[in-house]
Amino acid sequence: MNYQAELAALAAMSNKYGSNPAYVLAGGGNTSFKSNDNLWIKGSGTALATIKAEDFVVMDRSKLNLMWTADYPENEAARESAVLQDMMDARVEGETRRPSVETLLHDLFPQKYILHVHPTLINGLTCSVEGEAAMRKLLPEAVWVDACKPGYILALECKEKMDAYKAANGKDADLLFLQNHGIFFAADTAEEVGALAEKTMATVTAAVTRFPNEEGVAVDDATAARIDAIGKKLASLYGGYCFAVANQEILGYDPATKSLSPDHIVYAKAKQLALDSEEGLEEAFAAFEKENGYKAKITFIKGLGMFACDSTEKSAQTAASVMYDAVKVVCYAESFGGVEKALGGNATAEVFAYILSAITILISVYLIGVINGFLCQILTNQHRQVAANIGRQRKLTVRECTRSRKSCCDMAIRFTVHALLRFCLRAVALFDALPLFNDQNTLF
Repeated sequence: MNYQAELAALAAMSNKYGSNPAYVLAGGGNTSFKSNDNLWIKGSGTALATIKAEDFVVMDRSKLNLMWTADYPENEAARESAVLQDMMDARVEGETRRPSVETLLHDLFPQKYILHVHPTLINGLTCSVEGEAAMRKLLPEAVWVDACKPGYILALECKEKMDAYKAANGKDADLLFLQNHGIFFAADTAEEVGALAEKTMATVTAAVTRFPNEEGVAVDDATAARIDAIGKKLASLYGGYCFAVANQEILGYDPATKSLSPDHIVYAKAKQLALDSEEGLEEAFAAFEKENGYKAKITFIKGLGMFACDSTEKSAQTAASVMYDAVKVVCYAESFGGVEKALGGNATAEVFAYILSAITILISVYLIGVINGFLCQILTNQHRQVAANIGRQRKLTVRECTRSRKSCCDMAIRFTVHALLRFCLRAVALFDALPLFNDQNTLF
């Protein structure tokens, strides 16, 4: 069957949202159309704003479907390598282009047309502390997925949540929010996707209590000369170009805010250089590179604004646009409890809070396991089942902790916490003298 009309509609939808900075920045997002047998999806490195009907990568849906039940390695690198190979093998014969890494997520929806984008407004909600609660209040028909490692694990998590939504509601979800990432819109026509997107954006907009203050900053000749000199200095230090931006929202932004989304990390890096003035700029720039292993793409100087650097003028402007997107996301997030703060001056308190929370979770798991164990002993007298049940419960907890990015995100802290938890639970086990806890397989 010829799908020229459908693919033309897909291209038009892609161009419309891909050229709208409210929805897409720096080539992000992807779109797709599906028939019963095939999926046409934006390829890696292709821009939505300019994609044509013939540019979409064609996939075999029967082969994609096999990936959901494939037995992939537990090792992350090995798993993702195997997943990528299977995805490349799922292309129809003769297809040579590389599909989007989010192809499985597109195939997951039964609806024909999918639009996945990272709108600034929407990410004000997805990157906020109260994002999930706000979504459930404003858009109860939507599905929320907590942040986790991108790739196959994220796809599985989305499938689990969407299957649960269908089981509970008797219909498929058409809205999927990914924490710290973006949103999926799904419908059977491109026009319906557009209507859903507009309605969703209007609903979230109505809940926003403060919008970015984009009023410009008046500067005198002396200040303008300072900004120009700083830009030239940073361009020289970076070995490329520097693009300066300033408005009231940027001047009020806290550079200590943690990186919010994959886009921000890719185009503006995970950390930015923040200075009170240009004094000692060269030394501070060098120290930043030594500490982080890369040069500062973004430098904030108090009272002057933001300076974005990169190897080309275009990429420097892109870095500035994406970083300013992060600034606006923080503003929108104020309406939903604000964004989570980076681990900073109050690090000890944050680590303690994480440890306390983790201990509480695992002690709860321990108690559940003990109760379950006693029931197993009473009913079946098969005490080894106790260890197996507790082991499974522990693995579920560890998996959830691994998936979540709401913790400190410092692997050294995670290992320390796990060691402490192991010690605490062994101490509790010795205290209540349960023989089953002598089994090394039941604890960390």
